[in-house]
Amino acid sequence: MTDFLLGSLVELTHVKFEAEQSRLQDIVAQENRLRGELRRLEDRHRAAQAEQQSQFNGQRAFGGDVLWQAWVTRTRHDLQIRLAQVLAQKGRMMRSLQLAHGRKLAAKEVLASHEQSCRTARRRRDREAEQSLTILKSRC
Repeated sequence: MTDFLLGSLVELTHVKFEAEQSRLQDIVAQENRLRGELRRLEDRHRAAQAEQQSQFNGQRAFGGDVLWQAWVTRTRHDLQIRLAQVLAQKGRMMRSLQLAHGRKLAAKEVLASHEQSCRTARRRRDREAEQSLTILKSRC
């Protein structure tokens, strides 16, 4: 392979890795948002429970507390399902990111190996040319 093709391969694998990394960051942001929503829901639920225990209010008399509890349960369930889906997607993306990282490293190693073999071949040619020149000078 030529230096240009190997350089392009390294660049392409690096771009692919960065794209995978960016996609993963989006998923992590989604995960954090959902975890924050769950945390806020739990905080609101705890605060409402504390309020209900500390005082008797009209909502309880009309079944508002039961409706509130049902809404909290439904919302928590929905958020947990969405979080589970995001975590599954994150797992798949982590595997893709690992693969992209491995390809990036492999491409760099191939390029480094190619450059090293080119340097070795160049040094060998230079030595051979120098030896040939020395032989020619000694004959004159």
